[in-house]
Amino acid sequence: MSERVLPPGIERHGNRFRVVKKVHGTLVRRSFTTLEEAKSFLADLRSRIHRERRLEDRRAPGALTVGDLVERWFATHRKRLQPGTEFDYEWRIRHDISKIAHHDVPELIRDPSILHSIT
Repeated sequence: MSERVLPPGIERHGNRFRVVKKVHGTLVRRSFTTLEEAKSFLADLRSRIHRERRLEDRRAPGALTVGDLVERWFATHRKRLQPGTEFDYEWRIRHDISKIAHHDVPELIRDPSILHSIT
């Protein structure tokens, strides 16, 4: 391959070759003396990304419970709530949501009658 036509993700930077790739929202930039070093690094980086995605895919589907989902939501919204509202939400989560917190989210979507147990 000619050095004029570089593989995607590798660019020329002066006398060096730069790998530029966005990984999990972070831009990775690294320079190498030779094109082969840059290609090798990029291949390793892509391999690592692929392995991490496979691991995430294995964990993701059944791992999210109603309790986890409510906890995430509350953590992101807590700062914007008035103290009284925050107290009410905390009580509601402890008193009502805790009854169904162990159920998986996909299970709740398939069987909404689970919600009847919180009333």
